Amino acid sequence: MIRATAFKTLCAGFLEEGIRPLARNNAAHGVWTHPEGDWDLFGFSLEKLLHRCPMLGEIEHGDLICGMEAYTPDKAPTVGHSSQARGYYVLNGLNGQGLSLAGGLGDLVANWICDGIPEIDVANLDVGRFLELHANSQYLMERAPEIAAMTYSNMYHSHQFHTARNLRMSPIYHHLRDAGAVFGEIMGYERPLWFVQFPGPDRNALFQGQDALVGKPVWFDRLGSNPMIILSLK
Repeated sequence: MIRATAFKTLCAGFLEEGIRPLARNNAAHGVWTHPEGDWDLFGFSLEKLLHRCPMLGEIEHGDLICGMEAYTPDKAPTVGHSSQARGYYVLNGLNGQGLSLAGGLGDLVANWICDGIPEIDVANLDVGRFLELHANSQYLMERAPEIAAMTYSNMYHSHQFHTARNLRMSPIYHHLRDAGAVFGEIMGYERPLWFVQFPGPDRNALFQGQDALVGKPVWFDRLGSNPMIILSLK
């Protein structure tokens, strides 16, 4: 793994900025085509790889192979029985980790088909967890590059994405924001997670990233000091 910043993890030779135009250029024409390798784009990765493993520089001939991969909006595979066709099971969207996940997920689905129920809780992988919103092409073009760039990053329960946000908001969203709400996305909706005491007019009200594994979460002290907030909707 080669990480440039918190949101720029190298994935298969591309930073998030490199993945984004690749998706848009193909999708704009309504046809997905196999992209050609770009040595200039891959140059950043190659330089780092040669630094980490100098013997790669002794290879007489090498080909740059560029392919396409399937990613889901939440970086979790889609697994389970489809509600649209009886007896049809889905195992897809392995987010660039098919070789490592195929064995375990294949065994899970095989037993599921034979026994009629999964042997473990698979709610977070359920193929029915997505809405029509998640199939929107603009949404996917915003979110997919971020997911691809996180292939080798650990994502924890508190994680909030920084792309494709503010798509579904309640009628009182702006009142909550003015009151200091910090929002997290749940099923496409922006919902308040906690409130800051002195909200600035130009602040970013969206929580992005995730809590640290060591120490208090970022909201811990703020949540304890949050007063009861009453909104006037006049």
